[in-house]
Amino acid sequence: MQNRIYQLFLRSFLNNNHNTKPNGSWAENGSGTFSQINQQFIDHLKSLQINVLWVTGVIRHASTENWPNLGIKASFPELIKGKAGSPYAISDYFDINPYLALNPENRISEFKSCVSLLKENGIKVLIDFVPNHVSRDYKSQNAPFSFIDFGKNDDKNEAWSINNDFYYLPGQALTLPVENQDNYKEFPAKATGNNCFKPNPNAHDWYETVKLNYGWNPFMPNSAVVQTPVWDKMLTVLEYWLNMGIDGFRCDMADMIPIEFWYWVLDKINLKYNNPIFIAESYSKDNYSYLIDAGFNLLYDKVGAYNCIESTLKLQHPYDLQRLNDHISYTYDFQEQMLRFSENHDEVRLAASQLASDSLKGFAATALLFGTGSESVMLYNGQEFGEEATEETGYSGNDGKSTIYDFAIVPSGYRLMNNSLSGNESLLYQKYCLLMQTINSPLFAKSGFYGLGYCNAHLGDRLALIFIWLRYFKNNYVLGIANLSDAPIDDSLYLNAHSLQVSKIKKGEYSLTDLLQNGSPTKLEVFNNPNEDPYGKLSVYIAPETTVYYQLSPNVE
Repeated sequence: MQNRIYQLFLRSFLNNNHNTKPNGSWAENGSGTFSQINQQFIDHLKSLQINVLWVTGVIRHASTENWPNLGIKASFPELIKGKAGSPYAISDYFDINPYLALNPENRISEFKSCVSLLKENGIKVLIDFVPNHVSRDYKSQNAPFSFIDFGKNDDKNEAWSINNDFYYLPGQALTLPVENQDNYKEFPAKATGNNCFKPNPNAHDWYETVKLNYGWNPFMPNSAVVQTPVWDKMLTVLEYWLNMGIDGFRCDMADMIPIEFWYWVLDKINLKYNNPIFIAESYSKDNYSYLIDAGFNLLYDKVGAYNCIESTLKLQHPYDLQRLNDHISYTYDFQEQMLRFSENHDEVRLAASQLASDSLKGFAATALLFGTGSESVMLYNGQEFGEEATEETGYSGNDGKSTIYDFAIVPSGYRLMNNSLSGNESLLYQKYCLLMQTINSPLFAKSGFYGLGYCNAHLGDRLALIFIWLRYFKNNYVLGIANLSDAPIDDSLYLNAHSLQVSKIKKGEYSLTDLLQNGSPTKLEVFNNPNEDPYGKLSVYIAPETTVYYQLSPNVE
């Protein structure tokens, strides 16, 4: 199945309060709500060919907000990054963030209605599953009656125990990297979420979270993984949300959970439910085959495809772009499971000054990533408008990312809701619509791939910013050319004998028309000299910061 995923950070992207201020509270800055995932927004998703919506930040997390009528207290301020807090510091696996509802008391029913509306429109719904860590002050109010809350029966005198939910540092008090820790006391200290087994995590650690125990003993690293109470508790969490009608999960930091757990839990889930989608946030190529075998449908294509593009746009390492060939070869057997993206909540915005500094260059990079991949792609809200993330919102400063820690807005999202997109935003949006429509075909999802960089060595150092490839499927062909440089390609390009052989392109002349409407029409000539290897040759002019998809049509005499 071709998954066209849209990541929606609902809190900020559909926030309709334009008068926000840095470090503002919920009352001051507001938040997007489930009600704003309405037919207008759904039609926007459909125009981008989206069939899966990943709503980020649904499950209740630690924040500075009080809801006394709901019995929800604000977390200790020293445990919160920003005013809203991280959506990955879960404070109750069985609850929804009250600020996402028009009526916080009805937040669960409002969420269910939103899910129903999306599914009526043919759009599946994913939320985050955060299995590795919880907020330091985790306490569930909505858990099933028989559910024993995390840490309630732990023996805190044991650094590690098969019966404990957390890891402990007996005899040591927690020291946080904040100016004032007078209110929050933790003794003994618990291990921090990013595998920090020290009582004094630093500012770069996930100090607001604690690590959950899945049977890995860090104090005896060569010991076997054993099943702990956390396994059954997390199965209950997954079933709770699936029973609410969602279609699957993006699984946060899947690599940090023992693979034994994933085999166990996904087997149980897949036996009981109708093919839910599980996406693994994975940063280790060594784990790809295990995660797929365990039952994951999709894996982040981060350390391979995304990193090649990011490094190229930052001009960090020469020829990183050409490493895409090696990555595609490495993942050839599971290309259909690789989820391609050029933005998400963890990454710098393409159009930000910290990366491409140009929305059209960012689009060219996205078209390259999506045109060389297979099956599944993902857009991040605002990407289709060239969001630059220049606002000072609070905790994160101006880092080129749209904040996940504060109550804020994404300006392009506000303009979308209020029909006030700029001319440049509208033009870029149309380009993304055409891109998503174009790749939504077997020619891209199912086709073979052949990298043509080394066939064009005459381009020399320019290949650091140029990528050329061929896609082929049942006598249909697309030649892709990405020019991420600030100079045009005005040259002859070549297809070698092997590419013609594997793609079964025959001798003759072909008209080339760009499916993305970026390139000038041209032609390809395929020669078959009796005393030489066959080859293809075309002359092109590709503008700077442009990607083209040339569809080949044989010229019939």
